[in-house]
Amino acid sequence: MKTITLLSVLLVSLFSVAQNDSIYAVHNNNEHYETNFNEDLPYIKIGAGWYLPQGELSKYFNTAPAFEFDLEWMNSKETRAVELLFQFILPDQRRPFVYQTDTDDYTATSSLIMNGLLRLSKVIKTGNSSDIKLGAGIGISSIFLEANQLEFVDQLNGTNSNSILFNAGLSYNSYFKDRSILSLGVDFNFTQYTIEGSVDQSIGGIALIPKIAYRF
Repeated sequence: MKTITLLSVLLVSLFSVAQNDSIYAVHNNNEHYETNFNEDLPYIKIGAGWYLPQGELSKYFNTAPAFEFDLEWMNSKETRAVELLFQFILPDQRRPFVYQTDTDDYTATSSLIMNGLLRLSKVIKTGNSSDIKLGAGIGISSIFLEANQLEFVDQLNGTNSNSILFNAGLSYNSYFKDRSILSLGVDFNFTQYTIEGSVDQSIGGIALIPKIAYRF
């Protein structure tokens, strides 16, 4: 429920930014008119990469595949963007989370890590058919947990760890004639995961995600 509420806040924030930020578009007859971000269809970007846990987090997770889905609202010159970004990580658990009860010890592992965030990005260097873009955003990160013992399933059912996520990203983007983009980049994610009820509640939360993406 907390995850849904926080995602709703992100969506409201996105459309508030969109309504307050105007851009200029050009018709074929060269007449300029003013429009808002939310009146234009966003670009769609899909990507894949590797989730590389760092520091304390690497004690619990190995390198794992990561996938992303990105909705991108650009200004007319394509120098700034508002992004609604979702990242899906299929974790490879190195060490399970341990829960102690009066009768026995139980363990749980993660079946999915999902990040949802709102990000603002800006072109910092341009070339003939390429640019370098820097972005920063905030959102939430959720670790979805599954019990490893049948007798622990009911107690853990539906439990996940939700944390505030801070994100920074740098990408090199190559443009094609149809304005589609092939992008090579890296994201830096910082959060502070807390696995409530487990022996080791604080597990860190720094990760790098090198990735490749395509914008339609």
